Amino acid sequence: MDPFVHAFMSTYMGFSVWPKRLKKGTLSKIKSLVDEGKSEQNYEQSREFQQELKLKVREILTDQEWRRRKMQMRISEEGRLKKDEEEAKEAWKR
Repeated sequence: MDPFVHAFMSTYMGFSVWPKRLKKGTLSKIKSLVDEGKSEQNYEQSREFQQELKLKVREILTDQEWRRRKMQMRISEEGRLKKDEEEAKEAWKR
């Protein structure tokens, strides 16, 4: 950079201070993200989170079991209907 432009920017625009502010801003953002991660870890270890997690897992497992049972009922009903149709065909043949 031209020395004249650099002197002008540092004198009138605070150019020499600006990179330091930028560094501090970036560092503070990184620090806040790290602190946020720590608070997330603390929350995940809390009793409240563990209770919510258990409830959510139970809800998911209940939904899965409900779907499995419903599918089993459909399969057994289809098998029963198929058997009834075969019996009806045999009755017509006689």
